[in-house]
Amino acid sequence: MCEDGTHNLIAGCTLSETQEKLIIRSPGESVLLSCSCTDQHTKPVSVKWERVDSGGTEVSNETTNYTGRVHMFNKNLPANLSLLISNLTEQDQGTYRCSINNKQSINISLSIEEKREITGSFVIILCVCLALLLIVVIGGSALIFYKLRNNKTQESMYTNTERRTQNTVSEKTLKPTSQYNQI
Repeated sequence: MCEDGTHNLIAGCTLSETQEKLIIRSPGESVLLSCSCTDQHTKPVSVKWERVDSGGTEVSNETTNYTGRVHMFNKNLPANLSLLISNLTEQDQGTYRCSINNKQSINISLSIEEKREITGSFVIILCVCLALLLIVVIGGSALIFYKLRNNKTQESMYTNTERRTQNTVSEKTLKPTSQYNQI
């Protein structure tokens, strides 16, 4: 508590993260650039968001390129210094810096990339390839089935022929034997 009875919200703000980050978004999307104090009951004396790669241009609603597209959260939550940028464009790509008390800062690199959508011709090629693969699998299965069935038929014919031959041989062998029995 200060001498006037209020809480000291200024002293003690230390950035919760200081390591540089990379964030990738697409045009039209929004991005939240995180920056906050480790102690949620503290508030820095000063907070500044700037574009490092554009000569330190301040990022705020007063800056022409960002008018109506940025929102800071520290008015409601003093320790939350994060910046929300909406409706991103390719021009928003770059390195952003959150600085507190002109002492600590964190850099966040923002990369704006087009989403890679699957094109119609790619889908058609993929479907044709899958159809051809299916035809090969079905055709191969049918060929294997045919060969197996054909082999069984040939085995069956061979076995039946063999049985007939054995029966004929047995009958010829038995006839003379039976003739001897009659004598």
